[in-house]
Amino acid sequence: FAPETRAANWRAQDPPPPQAYHAVSRGLYASGVVGRVDPARRRLGAFFRDEIAEPLGVSFWVGLPEAEAARVSGTRPDPTVIMRLMSGDHAFLRETHDPRYQLHRHEIAFLKRLLTEPNSIASRALNCLAPSDVAPHELANHPKLRSCELASSSGFGSAEALARLAALVVGGGA
Repeated sequence: FAPETRAANWRAQDPPPPQAYHAVSRGLYASGVVGRVDPARRRLGAFFRDEIAEPLGVSFWVGLPEAEAARVSGTRPDPTVIMRLMSGDHAFLRETHDPRYQLHRHEIAFLKRLLTEPNSIASRALNCLAPSDVAPHELANHPKLRSCELASSSGFGSAEALARLAALVVGGGA
């Protein structure tokens, strides 16, 4: 990979440059930083629980505790959408108003590599923590992955908790 200039607009490049960083690596970095600056050396999930969630009464966790697992609904991919994408039928993407399916060509290509090329950057980056005996469509539901304290991909909470956290951000912490 070559570093981009400060003025580079990677989103405007077609195709965009290859990417390797994402939620897993950012989450590990964030947790590492928190652990180093926190005097108690707590992991990110413990820091968030002790300093934010519990004092404010917010039911939100970074890394799901086993005791809370029964409260979380499973994630299920839409097999019809996946099959249409994999078969090359992208017409429905232009017809839908559902923002989950407003995908660009490079996002579709990324998804295809993720699902069909185990040695691709996409697959290796997103599956780096995956237990080898778990099917790809079940990864998001696996207890081991749900319990990982990844700042940008392992947050679990109720709609009320998300609304309260968003209100805190908008209100500058108040």
